[in-house]
Amino acid sequence: MSSPERREWEKAFESELTSLINNKTLEEVVLPPGAKVVSTKWVCKTKRDADGNFLKHKARLVGRGFTQRYGIDYDETYVPVGRMTSMRIFFVEAVVHGLLIWQMDAETAFLNPDMDRVLYISFPEGWEQQDPKATGLLVRKGLYGFKQSARLWWLDVVAKLSALDFTHSDADWGIFVRIEPEGSRTIVFVYVDDFLIAGKTQKILDSVRNGLKASYKMTDIGAVSSVLGVKIEKLDHGYALSQGHYIDTVLERFGMTDCRPESTPIAVGTKLVPEG
Repeated sequence: MSSPERREWEKAFESELTSLINNKTLEEVVLPPGAKVVSTKWVCKTKRDADGNFLKHKARLVGRGFTQRYGIDYDETYVPVGRMTSMRIFFVEAVVHGLLIWQMDAETAFLNPDMDRVLYISFPEGWEQQDPKATGLLVRKGLYGFKQSARLWWLDVVAKLSALDFTHSDADWGIFVRIEPEGSRTIVFVYVDDFLIAGKTQKILDSVRNGLKASYKMTDIGAVSSVLGVKIEKLDHGYALSQGHYIDTVLERFGMTDCRPESTPIAVGTKLVPEG
């Protein structure tokens, strides 16, 4: 790797490998005769906030799920995610009911739940083999790229939030609600590994935060300012949601940075002539 940011990328790889080891996601084994081994690859990404500002380098070990066999290596794959409409309603509810909002992120989310099939992968680049007799790795827990991993993570989140007395919305399974003893509502919006928590008091928020931290390695982001590429601004009377950087990126991609808005869908003065 010749990038001037080489050391930062190396740290990202090391962090991912450490997570795989600490979560006991992979186990060195002697592959049984005829075992199907799924190949893997490293996927690198630079994470940025809604304004395009650099956040961190991220490296993930990803299984080539397209080689999995339906009915053998996986079964159900459907997983609901919180809708953007529901996220906007989440902020409306927070404003109307005077709720505080806290943002959290689950680190290496898919590596937490147990795998539901016997799957093997080869040693990935950078893996330091401990057992000289081992010929491959058994996938003990979810791994990015496998077809069922997102569903396994979602089922695990539902179970953990249910244990904290939350009930998911029938309209959107990415929204969870809990009624507090004094009657207020605590709301959790989940989009894969992004969590937004709205509660009446900081004590209530802390109870949810601590509950999640008891199960997962969570990062406290705190007061929300950016989520899912949307910039969030706290105003005196509510919240403002915008995607200015995303709009600029799309315009640049299609060579329309100099475009101007038009009030009509067709050029002024155009004459339409009936066919025939």
